[in-house]
Amino acid sequence: MFQRAIATAPRAAARVLSTPTRALGPSSARIATPVIANRIANGRRQYHEKVLDHYSRPRNVGSMSKADTDVGTGLVGAPACGDVMKLQIRVDPTNNTISDVKFKTFGCGSAIASSSYLTELVRGMTLEEAGRVRNTEIAKELCLPPVKLHCSMLAEDAIKSAISNYYTKNPETKATNLGGTGSSLPKIDIETVAQGSSATAVFKDGEFGEFGEFACKRKELPRSWLELLRNLTVLYNCAIMVKRALEETEVAAASAGVQVTAPAKKKSRKEAKSDGATDNGANGAEDTVKETKEERKERKRREKKEKLAAEQDDDVSPEDAAALKKEKAEKKALKKAKKAAKADKAEAASVTPPSTESTTPAEPASNGSYTPSADLTNLPQSEIDKFLTDNFINITDPTSQTLLRPITDFAQLPITDPAQRAPFKDFKAPTPIQSAAWPFLLAGRDVIGVAETGSGKTMAFAVPCIRHISAQPKFKGAKAVVVSPTRELAMQSYEQINKLAALSGMQAVCVYGGVAKDEQRRALKTADIVVATPGRLNDLIQEGSANLSKVSYVVLDEADRMLDKGFEEEIRKIINTARPLGQRQTLMFTATWPESVRSLAATFMTTPIKIAIGDNPTGDLRANTRIVQKVEVVDPRGKEYRLLQILKEHQSGAQKDDRIIVFCLYKKEATRVEGFLRSKGIRVAGIHGDLSQEQRTRSLDAFKKGTTPVLVATDVAARGLDIPAVKLVLNCTFPLTVEDYVHRIGRTGRAGKEGLAITLFTEHDKAQSGALINVLKAANQPVPDELLKFGTTVKKKGHEAYGAFFKDVDTSKAATKIKFD
Repeated sequence: MFQRAIATAPRAAARVLSTPTRALGPSSARIATPVIANRIANGRRQYHEKVLDHYSRPRNVGSMSKADTDVGTGLVGAPACGDVMKLQIRVDPTNNTISDVKFKTFGCGSAIASSSYLTELVRGMTLEEAGRVRNTEIAKELCLPPVKLHCSMLAEDAIKSAISNYYTKNPETKATNLGGTGSSLPKIDIETVAQGSSATAVFKDGEFGEFGEFACKRKELPRSWLELLRNLTVLYNCAIMVKRALEETEVAAASAGVQVTAPAKKKSRKEAKSDGATDNGANGAEDTVKETKEERKERKRREKKEKLAAEQDDDVSPEDAAALKKEKAEKKALKKAKKAAKADKAEAASVTPPSTESTTPAEPASNGSYTPSADLTNLPQSEIDKFLTDNFINITDPTSQTLLRPITDFAQLPITDPAQRAPFKDFKAPTPIQSAAWPFLLAGRDVIGVAETGSGKTMAFAVPCIRHISAQPKFKGAKAVVVSPTRELAMQSYEQINKLAALSGMQAVCVYGGVAKDEQRRALKTADIVVATPGRLNDLIQEGSANLSKVSYVVLDEADRMLDKGFEEEIRKIINTARPLGQRQTLMFTATWPESVRSLAATFMTTPIKIAIGDNPTGDLRANTRIVQKVEVVDPRGKEYRLLQILKEHQSGAQKDDRIIVFCLYKKEATRVEGFLRSKGIRVAGIHGDLSQEQRTRSLDAFKKGTTPVLVATDVAARGLDIPAVKLVLNCTFPLTVEDYVHRIGRTGRAGKEGLAITLFTEHDKAQSGALINVLKAANQPVPDELLKFGTTVKKKGHEAYGAFFKDVDTSKAATKIKFD
């Protein structure tokens, strides 16, 4: 049996190395820190290496004749796990040294490795030295975990049992202290394995044959008993290790001449106290303690008198002494006042419940103070009027007829730090929406900005946001929130805001869906500005990870788009969690001015300033006049090949790196078109809802850098994205609404540049022909005859649930009361 175990040792050792060990306990990996986890992993690796070395190539395996008088035999076993070890030593009687060692072990790899290492360790030792071998040396060498300590203890007991057997055969030999504490090794004789309660048991010579009878006895034990004994073995291992460590400490102290250890002192104190209590001496003990305190007080009084005497000997003038005395009295009074104030504060806190806004002022600095610069004030009014007229800026203030002058140059901004002006060095002048909005936002007013896409709305609200937060007292928590309809727009706004925030020592965080929440939760704890999409932000608010109760600057970017996507309820919840109306500054930027946006503004804004940019002061839907719009009526079956032909025309020669966006209606269509173009050799990337956020970000970055000049997208890229130098927008499929069409083509012709938009129109889109014709006529664009054949009727936009039969009823009016006679 033993030879078979040795033969299979390499395979068993390989299994040990490939199987994660549970020796360190089931919960170690869950509670360990990274440092502890590395230490545990290193310990496991060392344990496997050591055990493999001794287990796969055991040394000194064999047996000796028990009849020889110079041979001592030790046979021990661990009842809980069934490990049995037989160790034989051959002693040179001339000097009592161990000349040869043999062993046979039945058990686990750790037991065999412990036996193998022990035989190498004790070879050449004297009996006295071998008797002092401890299991700790074996366990340390093999890096044994706690549940395997019984293997090293088994080896220790085996060598001591063999030495004891040798002394029994040779009584004339002087006995050796085997216990380590002045006592000899106890000789344990047991009749049955089941009666053994300790980790190891020493058997008599010849008992249970060799190993077979012991194994049979072990198999007869019930499984529940074996589990109990195995658990007891682990507990016994820990207890015996502690006990032996204490014994070794006592022996070391005795050898060093230390008479009494710390535990002994504690024990003697307890005995003295109990004796004193018995002899009615408890009062005496207390007097001793009190006398010690009195002595300490007396010493302090004496030191104080000596100090005063020393001061008197130093020829101190009466004036200096009086000043010193007065200073001490003032310090004492100040200390007393602080103590009283602290007590009053604690009492008030115990009576009044804590407020979540206790660290911030009740009325934040939302009504900012703004003073125009001297350069702006000195400009003639005629020049201001010309600027407003040329840029089609229409400003409406319901509270005043005198309007603040627009900021026409970056030098007119109330920014004194040159570092904070760095982001504007790449621009010649502010955009119209920035020029008109900055004065009112810096003054703390609520503002509604109606402007086309790509007009610089992000910087229009970002600069006053930094100014608003800087003017407030410092406190922990979010102070401003910017809500955007899509992840891409939120990330784009975050990049620009974060640049300004970093220059002012503030922190911003971008919160959107499609990624894990853990990192966003951590960032929200220290963020001053939160840029988010409404869905994810509302989720974090509901779970308590986002606290907007101190937010006094709220921005709704692309408000009309968020309402179109059905986020009205989320927007209302977000605004309601911020500071109440009158204690916050609310901004709303939109490309159109429909009734839904007006209703939202009337609910959450206080006398807002309305700023409309362009020759469309009413905010009706209108395309950018700098964009050349072309509509081609094509056969649905040949649409993709016509798309490929247009792309090749606009990507030839010097135009091969021009950025082109191809819009599709559905996600699957976008995937199909992207694959089709890639198969034709077009450098293309995709962005739609079926892609992960990482893939969407990677595609967008490649498109912005120009490495991938063609981007196939759904309407997620139709709003707000600031992608510079987009030369062409291709509508592969017409959108469901003409509003989405306007926003799609708005990706080109940005920042005052010209743009081109080509739309492939089919008979499936004829329901939108009338609305498209109106948009083309309003922008002075040619209307093809093929498009006019589909008709010019504009279908009324119906309710999403009731269609064209929905009647918009004003629910704010009370119902008419009807009386019956």
